[in-house]
Amino acid sequence: MADTYLSVVDTDDVVIGRQLRSIIHREGLRHREVHVWFATKKNELIFQRRGPHKDTYPECLDATAGGHVEEGQDYMKAAVAEVSEETGVHVSRHMLTPLAKVDILQEDPPRHVVNRVYRMVYLYRYTGELADLQVEQGDGGGFLVIPLADVLAKRGDLINQLVPGLLEPAYAPVWKSMRDVLRV
Repeated sequence: MADTYLSVVDTDDVVIGRQLRSIIHREGLRHREVHVWFATKKNELIFQRRGPHKDTYPECLDATAGGHVEEGQDYMKAAVAEVSEETGVHVSRHMLTPLAKVDILQEDPPRHVVNRVYRMVYLYRYTGELADLQVEQGDGGGFLVIPLADVLAKRGDLINQLVPGLLEPAYAPVWKSMRDVLRV
């Protein structure tokens, strides 16, 4: 993955500088990310399995699409771009429902990574087939459908496969908002 510059933000999510992605993660500088969850017609969630070469949580299940907000982007623009890059689905801004903006701290000590982010999370109602989604070469490991109820129940076999931050208390507003929007 290219070592690109990202905006560094303060505790009010105001840009205060820029730094290389590798330094941001090594030093735990606060930056911006997005998640986009695809919900099926049956209100199931589509998870993406992270690729084996990702620098954080390789081969774990994560949001359908997600990534860093690049320097000069806003959250929505980044979300639209990540959906296209990671799934091959082309969406517009009005097709994404904002769920929550959360303040996340994830640490991966074996890899010396500290991910301190404001993460804006969106929902997209996907009407296509799972097989139609295109895995991003090199970064993605495929897609999997899981009922929201199983995620909320923290089903044992599922827990060990998820990126740890998805079940942290800081991510709880996302699950609450998703339940409300999907009426689950």
